[in-house]
Amino acid sequence: MSDGNVLETLQNIVRENKDKGVEEIFKFVEENYGMVPFIHKVLAKRPDVLITHALKGFAIYRNEESTLDLKVKELIAISTAAALHCEYCLETHIERALKSGSTMDEILETIMISGNISETSVHAHALRKFYQIDNKSKKTD
Repeated sequence: MSDGNVLETLQNIVRENKDKGVEEIFKFVEENYGMVPFIHKVLAKRPDVLITHALKGFAIYRNEESTLDLKVKELIAISTAAALHCEYCLETHIERALKSGSTMDEILETIMISGNISETSVHAHALRKFYQIDNKSKKTD
């Protein structure tokens, strides 16, 4: 089957089941997170995008073959949300981490590690540029 045929087949499946798909996603998310996030509500205007977004998330977070348990995944999500300054993601994933067995001390340590790596990244990027310009100015002096 060619790539075009696979894409067309998948698009047809989504089109034929979009209302039920959105309904099931909202139900699952509400039951597991206590609310439906804003982005899901907006993406519902494009069921094809919401359904594929949700499938990807479910495959990552709910995969029974995963080598990481949900607690570790939620701590990683907290670290990423902290680095990306996503307040809503932080709130959601901190609550999910607590429900998955994380302690507040583990969550704090996760945030501290994320902050340290973010700071190091800023330094590495900015100091490389500083060094490059500094060396360039010394050559012209």
